[in-house]
Amino acid sequence: MLLASLALVGVLISGGALWLTFRELHHAEEAMLAARAAELRYRAWSAESRRFLASRTAIADATSGTADAVRLGSSVTQAGHQAIAEIPFGILDAIPGTREGSKRVREVHDGISGAVYGGIAAATGGFGRLSRRRLTGEGVTPQVEGGSDPLEPPTPPALPPE
Repeated sequence: MLLASLALVGVLISGGALWLTFRELHHAEEAMLAARAAELRYRAWSAESRRFLASRTAIADATSGTADAVRLGSSVTQAGHQAIAEIPFGILDAIPGTREGSKRVREVHDGISGAVYGGIAAATGGFGRLSRRRLTGEGVTPQVEGGSDPLEPPTPPALPPE
């Protein structure tokens, strides 16, 4: 009877140890599956981020091209404006009675038109640079709280406690 009792205790201890082992194995398997799921989420996020940045870079390139075209058009318009303005100012400069007044008006005219065309060039250049920076993050140092920067990978979840 003593031997049977000892055998029963041994079987119960072995069964308990086996149950604990299976339970720990189950927890380890769950942790492994959670880590694999986190890895897959990170890979999907990373691939999507690359596609997202590529599409935004294409838009930024088109925006830069548009800004260049506007600056070119503005330069051509400015040159045409100056050439056309030269005609009446040249005529007025040739007349002794209007020469002095014409010079003052020309200075004002050239100052205003230079400021307008310079403003157009500065605005289109600034728009091109700003849109590229906002679309692609070029030249930007992220200052983000809580890790929510779209250009940085998400923090993987912590593994479950053992």
